[in-house]
Amino acid sequence: MDFQNNKEQDARGSLLFLHAPVKILSEETLSGANIYHDRSVACIRVDFGPLAEISSCAMDSSFSYAYLRRFVSLPSFIPLNGLDKIFVEKLRRKESVAFPQLLLEAILSIETHLAREMHDLETVDFAVVDNNESGTSLVWESKLPRLSLKVAQAATLGLLELLPRQLDPEQGKRKETFEQHLAELEKLVRRRRLAASTSTLKYAARKRGIPCKLLGRQHLLLGEGMHQARLFASMSGTTSSAAQKSCADKRQTNRLLRDLRLPCTRQVRVGSEEETLIAIEKLGYPLVVKPQKGNRGRDVFVKLSSPFEALDAFNRAHQKGRDVIIERYVPGTDHRLLVVGNRCVAALKKLPPCVIGDGHSTIEKLIDELNQDPLRDGFRRYVIKKDVDLQERLLANGLTFSTVLEENKKVTLRDTANISTGGLPIDVTDRVHPDNFSIAERAARGMDLDVAGIDFITEDISRSYKECGGAIIEINARPGLCIHTWPAEGKPRNVASKVLDLSFPAAGSSRIPVLAVAGDKGIGTVARYLDLALRATGRSVALALTKEASVNGRPAELNPRQQEQAPLVLLRDPDIDTLVTTVSLRKTVRRGMLLERTDVSVIMDRQVNGDAKQFAAGLDVLCNATDGCYVVDASNSLALGRLSTTDPAKIVLVSDQANNARLEQHKQAGHKVVSLQWHEKAMAILLWSEGKVVASFNAEVGSSRDGRTRKNRLKNGKMLAIAAAFALGIPAQDLASVDHAFQLSD
Repeated sequence: MDFQNNKEQDARGSLLFLHAPVKILSEETLSGANIYHDRSVACIRVDFGPLAEISSCAMDSSFSYAYLRRFVSLPSFIPLNGLDKIFVEKLRRKESVAFPQLLLEAILSIETHLAREMHDLETVDFAVVDNNESGTSLVWESKLPRLSLKVAQAATLGLLELLPRQLDPEQGKRKETFEQHLAELEKLVRRRRLAASTSTLKYAARKRGIPCKLLGRQHLLLGEGMHQARLFASMSGTTSSAAQKSCADKRQTNRLLRDLRLPCTRQVRVGSEEETLIAIEKLGYPLVVKPQKGNRGRDVFVKLSSPFEALDAFNRAHQKGRDVIIERYVPGTDHRLLVVGNRCVAALKKLPPCVIGDGHSTIEKLIDELNQDPLRDGFRRYVIKKDVDLQERLLANGLTFSTVLEENKKVTLRDTANISTGGLPIDVTDRVHPDNFSIAERAARGMDLDVAGIDFITEDISRSYKECGGAIIEINARPGLCIHTWPAEGKPRNVASKVLDLSFPAAGSSRIPVLAVAGDKGIGTVARYLDLALRATGRSVALALTKEASVNGRPAELNPRQQEQAPLVLLRDPDIDTLVTTVSLRKTVRRGMLLERTDVSVIMDRQVNGDAKQFAAGLDVLCNATDGCYVVDASNSLALGRLSTTDPAKIVLVSDQANNARLEQHKQAGHKVVSLQWHEKAMAILLWSEGKVVASFNAEVGSSRDGRTRKNRLKNGKMLAIAAAFALGIPAQDLASVDHAFQLSD
């Protein structure tokens, strides 16, 4: 958009709409758990001016129709383009919808559309209009945080263009249009378009709660710390380069299959027309000619029955200087058997695209109608391209694109059944004979593949290859998963989850424990003690403080930008099995907690200084993000009030006052308690569980030069650290080594 005449900017220079009735004042991303949601959100503050009190009913009668036509009609993976059903029904019935809600829904529709353009299956699950003291904010779980401002600007412009002129004096004067803005956004996201299998795996990982980071169009990094795994599309990180290269070479694949005594075709590699003629004499007809290396069915010619056809196919397959394979044609239907972890988990029958005449439509029109199928979006299935190969096939059968087919006449459009050229996948998993499954699994093991797509031709997949014949023609080390997820017929198969099971077979096996020390004062001291305690029990620990970070006691050497997001950066360290981090509750309110969850939260600050309301809001975020236990001082009334409805078994109370009433009540109920009191003729830190002492620790901290205040702070930090380690589930006997570690640090 042209903002050359725009004089209004926010403090960071974000451009605004000059003289528009709606102004975007600022935008920010709240990372991790936040005051709105348990995941990151985009937040824009908007000045709606007089439109803040305007609803859809104040517009002319055509507004609702124009709004729905503009924003609902944008192509997406989900119905109504992600718009709320109740919201859409209100507009259709011309009921009142507030203007801020109209803008928020417009933003969501654009994000949902852009997700489709990026081939991202995730949807926006949270959105809210927040009217507070500072104005109106629109908040949503953005899947495109770097583009959230551009999306909001496009939605604002798209909405302003629909307003009556009296509500928008600048109509017709802006140099840019909504369509231009949208086209620019589409161009940006298409550069980051995901491979289909990568998107399917990313979506499945999110649904299972597996941490997932995109490293590229086809690369995924899954899990945390030492529980990380990589995927390249559907290929696991344990697949060797040798196995991958063997599959890419069709000749080498064929030799390995023959060594394994598996059914496969007779092949000859040729590099000239003379060698082609010799191969024809050796193999006989019919034949298949294809490049030795290639995919997606490119330059594959089947059922050749003359020297002229074979030589022409050789020259076309050889045109880029590639070696060519000639093999005997195997009659039957092409099938894809998907093997994951040495088990065949899905099977498809692949059919070439075809059209059926209706007596009045041309072949071209029939193809166009097939391509109108919403599933032929280049992601789940592919359009049928009207290319030279298709034109030549039609001509060979005495047809052209303009031929009108008689009613019920069927014309097959491709020689091969590749899905990438418009073929249809039909699920046949439940019909496959066990012998056919067995050879697919044996082939995958022989090629040393965790995930393999076995292309198998047979006339009847429900009968053994021993009875009706058949042959494995290719093996794919990076098979597509979408064809099993969205078959044209038959049962969808959740094969992405099977691939994820290879790395994360058990629930929760993708994550490492996260312990957060939250508050304002003293959180660094407690975090350091906790780091020491956990390392003393044999754990590999990353420590993220406000201005420094370490891994197993050694500086992590993060640059300033990494330090700002230290907890997220350290979760990617493959050497750690536990993360300890500090959390400022007030900063959490302003920018989010960075992390989406913690296993143990240590809540500091018995007394709140400053804005108690903001502190309480940050405490709410922390409590909502905590999956496991809380460690709280028994005199922390604010925190315990917030946890009043929490299962007491999930709370570890700590106190340096042995006669604290809350502590005693908690102890008598059999819950975990850490107290400071006389024990065996000395002051000790006692760990209680089920009403009895299960461990004791030296209460001495610091040096003789330390004053009472510092010693008390260190003592309290030591108690909280012991309590947090115990809350994590570390057995009391394993905490015996903690005392020595603390003494060395003091």
